Amino acid sequence: MKKLKCVFLFVLLIFLGINASAQTTTKRDGGLYLLQGFRNQNFSQIDNQLESFGFNATKKTQQFSGAGGYGWMGNFKIGGEGNYFRNQNQQNNQNTVLNGFGGNIYTAYLINPKSKIHILPLIGVGGESLSISAYQNNNVTTFSQALEQPQNLYLTTGSFYFKTALQVEYKAKKSVIGFQLGYQLASHQQWQINERSFSDAPSDNLSALCIQLIIGIE
Repeated sequence: MKKLKCVFLFVLLIFLGINASAQTTTKRDGGLYLLQGFRNQNFSQIDNQLESFGFNATKKTQQFSGAGGYGWMGNFKIGGEGNYFRNQNQQNNQNTVLNGFGGNIYTAYLINPKSKIHILPLIGVGGESLSISAYQNNNVTTFSQALEQPQNLYLTTGSFYFKTALQVEYKAKKSVIGFQLGYQLASHQQWQINERSFSDAPSDNLSALCIQLIIGIE
């Protein structure tokens, strides 16, 4: 997790440098935006493990929020963004919560610069960190039972990813509203318990399909 946090800081510094360079070398301005969307991931391996020990599985769809910024270099948009995502599966006195944060830098090419409706294919790289907090009601009645039968788990994992997306946006005088459909391609990663690795830990594919709405100023 510490390595991912260092990467996010490195990504932010790169983006700030690119944005400053873009604004000094082109007549186009940069922009800032907020994003809101949904992502779909299938954690089948860890979900099977959770359910076999009486915990709820995670939900496959997560809602995420974030912010980003960019600069223009000709018809190329170069930027970066960060987001936070979460879902919760609470039923039968059990509660499983998945949280995560991520960030990426990207470049997009403006296909039709003369139109107010922009079409931009996009590629990028980034990383993210995920955690699962799972709670269950074991109906324990003594202190020793509580020690023998833990009622909560804390699981973590993380990965770097390659992002590809198509973004369509409407450019008004000083504002932008857009829609993006993208896919984050990531590798399988093992889950850790309390940030401790185990040789037989389950691993899941951290790839995700993402849909997001973008509202910003330029």
